[in-house]
Amino acid sequence: MSAPAATGPQVVKVSLVDQVADIVRDRVARGELAPGETLHIERLARELGVSRTPVREAILRLREEQLVEVVPQLGTFVTPISLRAVRDAQFLRQCSPARI
Repeated sequence: MSAPAATGPQVVKVSLVDQVADIVRDRVARGELAPGETLHIERLARELGVSRTPVREAILRLREEQLVEVVPQLGTFVTPISLRAVRDAQFLRQCSPARI
């Protein structure tokens, strides 16, 4: 006999890397991490109570999203906000049919 289909809210597992990436992304969006600011993996790991590995993996994910820049032998930095990116985001918001 199989289990009955769930009818209520579903539990979604979120990886530690996803959680760390979400937290850093949120800090960038709120301005807590300023453009050009150095990200210290050890400090972030300590603040979040996790090891360095999920922080490093989250940083790599955020690099793919172009939210951070990793410069070998120099460090990891919050990517400066480009005027073009701001204009593109503003244009998309204005064109969105579901504006709130």
